[in-house]
Amino acid sequence: MVVIVDDDLSVQRSLRSLMLSCGFRVQAFPSGAEFLGWAELAETSCLILDLAMPEMSGSQVISHLRAMKQLMPFVVLTAAADQDEVRQQMLDNGAIACLRKPAAGPELLGAIRTALRTR
Repeated sequence: MVVIVDDDLSVQRSLRSLMLSCGFRVQAFPSGAEFLGWAELAETSCLILDLAMPEMSGSQVISHLRAMKQLMPFVVLTAAADQDEVRQQMLDNGAIACLRKPAAGPELLGAIRTALRTR
């Protein structure tokens, strides 16, 4: 299952639609806290994670997953102006890819397919 965690509902809907059109099972959450409280967390095959969210950042979500021993392959999406620095930090933290919003469909799908192969 591909899980999307993004507080921007239009991004969430767009990503969900793309994933469904490619035949993936999809679940979406508007916050890291809601995702972390999900009863089926272990079913996540690939996590698509917004980096900048209120209350809990994408980096904090990854830290919580590590503490829970539930780390799964993840792809980060960011609109951060300092993309190169953020990208390197997330790759160092285990991200399959760190893509700038809005991510191009083929680029995102390639990253998801790579993540699914590592699962």
